[in-house]
Formats: sequence, structure tokens, C-alpha cells
Amino acid sequence: MQAVEFEADVKGKTIKVPDMLSGLADKHVKIILLFNDSPAKAKSPRRKFSAVGINTKNFKFNRAELYER
Repeated sequence: MQAVEFEADVKGKTIKVPDMLSGLADKHVKIILLFNDSPAKAKSPRRKFSAVGINTKNFKFNRAELYER
């Protein structure tokens, strides 16, 4: 048994087999379909973090106080 992989669009209930596989005409083949349930969600990644602006111009950092906690 040989395996061949290709992508195709389903039109109605038909999948067009590429011309390079024309030798498969009138032969028995096993078809395995792989598809995404929701391709729109797969293409748009979700943002988890956003930028935060903090003004630290007059901030006094006390390292000793930090280590006390």
C-alpha cells in the first residue's frame, strides 16, 4: 500500500483528485479526511498579555524594605 498526501476543496460532495494521480482511475482506494472544526478560530491567535504603563518617576526604591517582607 502506498500513501499520497494532497489538499483539496470539497465542492458539494466531491473532492477533485489531482491530475498527477490519474493512474488511480477505476482502482479501490482508502480515503482519510482531516479537517479543522473551526478554521476561523485557528487562524486568529488570542492575546494573553497587554502592555501596562507605570509612571515610576518619583518612586523611591528601598531594597532593605523589600527583603524584610
